[in-house]
Amino acid sequence: MKFLIVGDIHIRLNTPISRKDDIEHVFRDKFSQLRKIIVDNKIDCVLNSGDLLDKAFVGNETMMFAEEMINSLGVPFIM
Repeated sequence: MKFLIVGDIHIRLNTPISRKDDIEHVFRDKFSQLRKIIVDNKIDCVLNSGDLLDKAFVGNETMMFAEEMINSLGVPFIM
């Protein structure tokens, strides 16, 4: 069984003032890159070492976005 270990993802939907890009687009791109790594390396499971979300309390929209991103990986995601 092959595992991919990730951490400090800090998903959020509001772009920080210091950034000039679209944070949602950046997360979609990063998860697309993770999916490619998973497929190319025949990864069976992703282990998240922590900090999936940017804050302890987030809104429903952020939670649904995080769920969408995790599901897009196509393998079990353990936190």
